Amino acid sequence: MFKNLLSSLLGKDGEAAQVVLCAPVDGQFVALKDVADPVFSGEMLGKGVAVEPSGDTLVAPASGKVTQVFPTKHALTMQVKDAELLLHIGIDTVKLQGEGFTALVKTGDEVTKGTPLIKFDKAVLQEHKHPATVMMVICNHNEFKHFEVKDAAQVTAGDTEMVVLRK
Repeated sequence: MFKNLLSSLLGKDGEAAQVVLCAPVDGQFVALKDVADPVFSGEMLGKGVAVEPSGDTLVAPASGKVTQVFPTKHALTMQVKDAELLLHIGIDTVKLQGEGFTALVKTGDEVTKGTPLIKFDKAVLQEHKHPATVMMVICNHNEFKHFEVKDAAQVTAGDTEMVVLRK
């Protein structure tokens, strides 16, 4: 009995089977339900959090693998342990066709927490009237029994813990 309990709490390598995701950008915490895009606020892509950025660089919220960099460079997906993440910069920024975005990684890259992923120009987003809100969505959130959002008013990229997931 205790062996089953222990194995459910620990991963294969004996380390706690949890995923801790830090802020993907410097800025102000925003609840995903408050994002001005119904696809995100309605959790159609998954549960998560958002940040109103004060910075201009999206970073890895944890160590993992970049699984896709969108051709328009406004978003990417990552695999972090068992979590599948979507990191998305701005609202309707796909319409910019990459203007104002510089990818700093490519598909297949292994990254560590805090690694710069995408640089973005907030002035370009403002000029085209696209909010710069950054969303971090856990697409497979339903595979985790525990989903905890740690809201902090101000967050620091790669440092402030925002989400804790446990199987």
